[in-house]
Amino acid sequence: MAPSEYLRALIQSPTAYAALLDDHDQDLALAAYELAWMRLAACESGRPVPNGREIWAAAQEIATATGRLDPVPSRKTLAAECRAAGRIVT
Repeated sequence: MAPSEYLRALIQSPTAYAALLDDHDQDLALAAYELAWMRLAACESGRPVPNGREIWAAAQEIATATGRLDPVPSRKTLAAECRAAGRIVT
């Protein structure tokens, strides 16, 4: 599925954000990384690697959409968790 189609499906399905978290074993940092990456790929920015701010914004979006009550970690923490999992963060 193309990134723009993925994002459209995410917006249209009320359970898509929860499924995104499930796909990453409830790891908010990795789910947010995927969402941030998809956003960059969809807009063809020429920069396919998300930064900490983009990952944090995606994490906020996922948390809001799924009703998570625990606070979203800081940009620095999310970026570190993504790097520890082998993801590249700018």
